[in-house]
Amino acid sequence: MMKYLPKFKSDRLRCLLLTAVLWTTPWLFLKYFFISKLIQDTEYVSTHACLVVYGQTMAVYYILGSYVFPVFLYRKKFLSVILILFILLNAAHVVNYFELHYLKQFSNGDPLKPSYIQKLWVRYFEPNGLLGVFKDVNIWHFTYAWSFFVVSIMLLFKVVKDILISLGRELRLERDKLRLENEKLQLEKNNLSLESKAMELQRDNLSLELDFLKSQINPHFLFNILNSIYLRTLDTNQEATMLVLKLAELMRYSLYNTKEDKVLLGDELRYINNYLDLERFRHPDQVEISFQLQGSPENITIPPLLLISFVENAFKHGVQDTISNSYVRVFVDVEDQGLYFTVENSLSVLDDQSCKELNKSQGGIGLQNTTKRLQLYYPDQHLVEVHKSESNYQISLHITFSR
Repeated sequence: MMKYLPKFKSDRLRCLLLTAVLWTTPWLFLKYFFISKLIQDTEYVSTHACLVVYGQTMAVYYILGSYVFPVFLYRKKFLSVILILFILLNAAHVVNYFELHYLKQFSNGDPLKPSYIQKLWVRYFEPNGLLGVFKDVNIWHFTYAWSFFVVSIMLLFKVVKDILISLGRELRLERDKLRLENEKLQLEKNNLSLESKAMELQRDNLSLELDFLKSQINPHFLFNILNSIYLRTLDTNQEATMLVLKLAELMRYSLYNTKEDKVLLGDELRYINNYLDLERFRHPDQVEISFQLQGSPENITIPPLLLISFVENAFKHGVQDTISNSYVRVFVDVEDQGLYFTVENSLSVLDDQSCKELNKSQGGIGLQNTTKRLQLYYPDQHLVEVHKSESNYQISLHITFSR
């Protein structure tokens, strides 16, 4: 904000200087070309009269230019304007009445040769009183010429300026209107293009739906087979029974629960636990697999299958072809403000070619899709950090929940 202060002060100073020049000009005109030349009286009388007329000029200018014109004249309320002008004219007459009554005693005239001020007072103001502007047309003419002549010229320039500003504003509005119409035409053109693409997508969706219906046979078939295996091993091999059950739960979650935009965090973590149990069966001795949960995941929802890519990546690149005594550790911390999910796995000593393949696969399709989904569902609300050493790889995800 501070960088705008010099410009603000400069603009304000320029405005003050312009206003000072604007009001210096009428004062010079009144003092040296109008009032003084007209009354030809003492310096005190001349200066006093100039100050009064100058004050009237400023008052009338701001009353008419800042209020009456914008509120009444430019809105074509002419009767109100006429009424206000009569009130201002009578107010100026009252000020002039007391002004002449005061100045006549300081004037340089005498009974045989009265001054201009004394003639005005004796002939017009004293006989007609405070309402003389409505009694004698000569007083009306004098009041206008004395109090309103200079301000009329200034207001004429202001009206011309306001008209030019209004025309400029209307031209800008017309230009903006044309620009908006052009943008509207462009949007309509784009909409037509989008509608065409939508029709193509609809056609492709129909084809995909047909393929999806065809593919439904396979999941149902697999579930039936798994159910048969479960029943056959129920009494003979408890370990195989549990494996079949967890595999069925894994498939059921992947096929059916993931149709929703959001799932319960607890269901997502149970899915990961089932996946870890199956991996424990695959690596019974050489891999340490642990899962630790802190906090309560109840009543919290996240996009489905958002976290599994981190776990799959650990087994794919941290356990396969690795040394013995390797490990995969999953840590979950659920707080009111957010979720902390960390996966840590061991790394083996690989040759150069294997290292290149590992570095390339770290940004594989699964993690790339997860990154895109995080940006879609939690823009500016998530943070992914990777820490890697020669024997260890750790990836951490922090999601801040919206309140």
